[in-house]
Amino acid sequence: MKRFQCLSRCICFCIVILAITFNGVTQKVRTTQLLSYDTCIFLDLNTNDIAKLCFDNDSIISYATYDDSVTLTSINIYNNTSFKMPLRKYMKYVYQICSNQEYLLVFTKLNYLYNIIDVFLFKKNNNGYEYVKTMHLDKMYSCSEAYFLNNGTLLVVDGYLHSRQKNFYTFYQLVLFDIEEEKEIKRTSPYLELPMTNYFRPTKLVTVTDNSILFSQKGIYKIYEYDYNLNLIDSFYNKDLKWKTYPKKKHDKILQQFDEPADRMAIMVQDAYQHSLILQLYYNDGKLLVTYLNPYNKCSISYDVWQKENGHWVLKMKSVSDRLEKKFEKVKKYKRLSWLLGDYFFLHKDRLIVVHNGIPISQAKQFNMSDKEFEQLEKDYYSEHSDKLLIDIFKIKFEDSYKIK
Repeated sequence: MKRFQCLSRCICFCIVILAITFNGVTQKVRTTQLLSYDTCIFLDLNTNDIAKLCFDNDSIISYATYDDSVTLTSINIYNNTSFKMPLRKYMKYVYQICSNQEYLLVFTKLNYLYNIIDVFLFKKNNNGYEYVKTMHLDKMYSCSEAYFLNNGTLLVVDGYLHSRQKNFYTFYQLVLFDIEEEKEIKRTSPYLELPMTNYFRPTKLVTVTDNSILFSQKGIYKIYEYDYNLNLIDSFYNKDLKWKTYPKKKHDKILQQFDEPADRMAIMVQDAYQHSLILQLYYNDGKLLVTYLNPYNKCSISYDVWQKENGHWVLKMKSVSDRLEKKFEKVKKYKRLSWLLGDYFFLHKDRLIVVHNGIPISQAKQFNMSDKEFEQLEKDYYSEHSDKLLIDIFKIKFEDSYKIK
């Protein structure tokens, strides 16, 4: 377990090598940069108190907490206004939430063995959300991700990692659901060559474009594109990438010998992070961002950027792993960016929104402090307070110097 924790810390630390330039800092990062600091919102809450969280691709972050009242809170990231809505009269706890500019969906279920998920639909209005109806998704074991599609249907990702079913290689399902008719339209099970690699977080293997659905296995770099009817229309991968795949024979042996997910994890974690893994997929404004663990890269974390041109996906940036000036490579000042690989990471137009815990001061202020000043600030703050929930906002800039010639 200590080894797993050490590996996790290493992975989190390596993300700082993504190129970042911050406002208010006079020194400049080398020409290679992806992000620049924008602003931050501080909330009197800890992410450990959050059951689920989502972003509506416009301006609203909504989250449900673990408290007894089961309260939903929504925050406008641009003007910092918020409102709360009690959910206790509708459900006992929140299993998953997803949102768009018009609706909010809250998923709940009785327990992990019960294969019916109740979905509560709320419509946005000037005063918050108005309850519309409750729907039932049959034959669903989980809801790891959910997306509103532009054609009005709902995409639900059913990935039941605790399954003991024999056909474990197809446990991951993409399900289309008609919200108006309240019925399932279609589902498909993408074949997973190394399904157990999906145990390792972070995991966001699905993203939605204006007219298609993109899915990737975690242990294999291959992106599959489906239309809104779940018909496979394309697949693509980085042909130049040196990919260190987890040994399939070892993977299958662990799967056969152990039934409990915890036992499988204990064996796999010993060397899983020494192999290549897809971390997350994000589509925004015509670009697909693929982040992955790359053991051949000294920085560990790399990303590719794809763009669709003339009906085909074209690799615009490949194996990018930016470095910062050595004087800026300070663990304490960059530790908040370890959440770039976490679950609460959203893209909106030219903004990256990262939700996490920390000391409620801006990144710009941190960079104007010496190490000694920052350490004293931490000591003084934690003597009387605990971490707060922070929403850091960055501007995204894809440098021309990265473009493949």
